[in-house]
Amino acid sequence: VRLATMPLPNSYLFCKALQGGDELDESQLSQWDSDPPYQEPEPADTIEEVQFTKNLLDIMFGYCM
Repeated sequence: VRLATMPLPNSYLFCKALQGGDELDESQLSQWDSDPPYQEPEPADTIEEVQFTKNLLDIMFGYCM
């Protein structure tokens, strides 16, 4: 219930993903359909990584709506 009451992001990426997913590259999403462990390196704890994660969440929430 708490997730449903959270405000939606209003970033540029969220809005673009909400308009349509035609420009999103989904070529590597199928790797997440299988069970863990995933063959991905540990993310770096950098400012860039935090921004990338935020952008990814905005896109995924916008695309799923």
